[in-house]
Amino acid sequence: MEEKITLTSLFCTRKEELKRQLEGLLLPKDTNKVQQIITDYLNKLFDSEGEFRQSLTQSEDYMLQAVLSMLNAQQEMSNNLIKQLSSVKPQINTEKVEKADNNLLNVKVSSTQSMVGSAGGALLGKIILGGWGAVFGAIAGTAVAVYLASKNEQSSESNLKVQFQGDQPLSGIEVDSLIVILSKVCESVDNMMATFRAQINRVVSKYENQEKPSIEKDYRALLENIQSLVGYSRTHSDDDKFNRKIQERIEDLVDMLDTYDLSFVNYSEGKESWFEKVSSPNTNQPKMVYPAIVKADEIVIKGKIFVPEN
Repeated sequence: MEEKITLTSLFCTRKEELKRQLEGLLLPKDTNKVQQIITDYLNKLFDSEGEFRQSLTQSEDYMLQAVLSMLNAQQEMSNNLIKQLSSVKPQINTEKVEKADNNLLNVKVSSTQSMVGSAGGALLGKIILGGWGAVFGAIAGTAVAVYLASKNEQSSESNLKVQFQGDQPLSGIEVDSLIVILSKVCESVDNMMATFRAQINRVVSKYENQEKPSIEKDYRALLENIQSLVGYSRTHSDDDKFNRKIQERIEDLVDMLDTYDLSFVNYSEGKESWFEKVSSPNTNQPKMVYPAIVKADEIVIKGKIFVPEN
């Protein structure tokens, strides 16, 4: 069986390009630039003409789009929460480390402040890329927020010194840490796709292992009546009683089908809707071609009648 291309494997083979673009950037000063780089990268990774999407079956691609739709809804809810939280002015606890240098400070940044980026990333992606751009922008913003939150926790625990510009602490991106966060997104999508494929394979396997219905086993009585009708037609065509005997066997077949609650209804006024009408130049009044098959007053197969041409 051909091995499926995974999003994680593609991400790993192309991550050096992403790392080069992120090298040397500072957070939170370059937050928008970082988010845009990640958004563009994800957009290429998920492109409909790209290697990953082209490796999917149609149903798998529909599943991927459903996953992205759910992610989009989740991000919108998160963004609303972030907006509410960010409306409260964040508190930054600072402590001077060296009196001679006011730009070097120990900082502890609130997690609320660090997560404002996901909403901005979604807006940025939506404006520039459209479509799934908002989703990829939100992913980028959330990845940056998670990265900042993790670094803030580390700095508060280890008294890490960072450069301070204005009222914002600056630090060079630890690109490998950010790459790990983004790879987790790819792993999550791969896991969802693997679960979908497993479910599909389970259904297919169950169907293939089921015994297929067969007319000779499930409808033996019907088959025997047809056998009798065909047999008499082929062996008694010259018999003087042929027409009567054929009629008897046909009615036997009708009676047998009645055990399945199926009835053959002749054309009559008030039953027009049960019949397909076919114009014919050879009739001057409705003439039944074959009866309708009905079950519990519901049409199973419409009958047919010839009607005069207009």
